[in-house]
Amino acid sequence: EFRRVLFRSTLPLSGNGADYDFEGSIGSVNFQSIKGVALDDYYFYVSDADAGKLYVWEALPTAASEPVFWLNLTAPERLSTDGYYLTVVMTDDDSVQVYDVPGLSGSSVPRVEIQDLGEFDHNVPGGALAADNHLFVVDTENYRVFGWESISDAIMGTDPDTMLGNPDPSSVIPAIAPCNLFLPYPLAYQRGDPRA
Repeated sequence: EFRRVLFRSTLPLSGNGADYDFEGSIGSVNFQSIKGVALDDYYFYVSDADAGKLYVWEALPTAASEPVFWLNLTAPERLSTDGYYLTVVMTDDDSVQVYDVPGLSGSSVPRVEIQDLGEFDHNVPGGALAADNHLFVVDTENYRVFGWESISDAIMGTDPDTMLGNPDPSSVIPAIAPCNLFLPYPLAYQRGDPRA
């Protein structure tokens, strides 16, 4: 089980170690099985699947910091945040929960829980990403990635605007080809050209 979180403020290009190394615990929180970590301008998040908790610290904690609150969730896993929305992958029921970051508290409920998308069923969401007002959800074992141009459309229950990978809802055959994906998992998003 994963019980350690390392944080680097710079890339380890010269072999530099982590700036923070939280092994086993932060404050009085003893980790059982860390499945996700995320950081935005407001909070530092750690999902502990075996504990059934999503712990939230204000900014980057020290080893003695206590969480400001936590959410009781059934086996939360992968996390992402853009500072406006927090996504939590829940593989126990093949869903993705989306929370508002402003106003987030221990009693918050998700703005939306994405599970089935019309004729497309999720089967093991390998990840979700909120970025630049977009939302992307990985449908790992059906070899697809769904995308919404506006995350508010996903919250309102609108079908995805785009889909990468297998476009046929009745087909779940993996393939390695220009238009297919094979067990997609983590996601990344970049706006614009970084070389510009």
